[in-house]
Amino acid sequence: MIYTKDHEPMHVHVFYQGNEIIIEFEQEVSVRENNGMNRSQLRRASAIVVENRELLIESWRRIYE
Repeated sequence: MIYTKDHEPMHVHVFYQGNEIIIEFEQEVSVRENNGMNRSQLRRASAIVVENRELLIESWRRIYE
């Protein structure tokens, strides 16, 4: 999820089974904050962000620029 009233750097909030991670994707994909996800879930979420990075950047720019 990209919140419409958030802040830079570009990032996405990923939720799964009541847990959340924040993944930055502007320069490179990296986990900024992990609130309860295990390594497997982190890898899966990061892979999804990597696969969709261009779309996420376009979406972020559409919201904030």
